[in-house]
Amino acid sequence: MPIRLTGYAALLALASGVTGCTFTERGVYEGIRQGQINECNQMPHGQRERCLSQITGEYEEYRRQREMIEDEQ
Repeated sequence: MPIRLTGYAALLALASGVTGCTFTERGVYEGIRQGQINECNQMPHGQRERCLSQITGEYEEYRRQREMIEDEQ
């Protein structure tokens, strides 16, 4: 759960820091993901590995999964 909260915090910081710019879904996704990776990299080795394994995959994988779910509805 803390990884998700960090992602939302990163999104909020990104949005407030660059007001007026156009955000792409991919850019926001990658920014949140990089924030999660940065947080994991600050942890001790054992925790770092577990943390990194919980981070979602690349944007294209996420997009394909989302499209599959939308097609099922």
